[in-house]
Order: sequence, then C-alpha cells, then structure tokens
Amino acid sequence: MERFTSLAKAHGTPLLIFSPQAIIRQYRKLQTALPQVKHHYALKALPYEGCVQAITSCGGYFDVASIGEMEIIKQNAPEKLSTSIYTHPIKTKQDIESALEYGIQTMVADNMEEL
Repeated sequence: MERFTSLAKAHGTPLLIFSPQAIIRQYRKLQTALPQVKHHYALKALPYEGCVQAITSCGGYFDVASIGEMEIIKQNAPEKLSTSIYTHPIKTKQDIESALEYGIQTMVADNMEEL
C-alpha cells in the first residue's frame, strides 16, 4: 500500500496503475477455458494503447464502439482493424462509412429495430 501512496503523491490522483501482464494472464486464461471462441476485448473498458498491445500479443481481437477506439487500434495495431467488430448500438450513416474506411468488416446489431 505504501508504494501506491507514494505513486499517488508523485503523480496525483486519480491514478491508473496499468499491468499489461495482468491483462495477458487473464486473456490467456479465457482462451484456455474457451479455445474454440474468438474473444473480442471491448476496448471501451480500457481504451488505452498498452491494452491494445497486450491483447494483440495474445493474438486477440477487439470490440470497438467508437471512432476514437478505432483510432487507438489504428495507431497501435492497424492489422487488427479488419478482425475487429463494431458494436455501437446506434450507428449513423457516417459512423458506418467511417468504420468501413478504418477497415472494420463486421458490425453487430442487437435487434431487428437496430438494423
């Protein structure tokens, strides 16, 4: 706890302490438990370049819900855009066009009304 207190004093709060090893460890556990599934990490949970790099190192995929999230992937693992899924429930024509320009090939709809 003392270490966290000293980090907070040095950097201020709120403070994110990021562990790529923890993300990799948890993602690999999920892959081991469900080996037939292509796991798509919802980037909205932690839209951080280190997270993209950690999931990419595991061979993972991404679930994006905004153009900003697509941009993070483009900057850190552009090869992952074509295997990412776009899941925002409200997609404007411009959003869809932008996603296609980024290379997103799969878009998810929750129900018929959304389509």
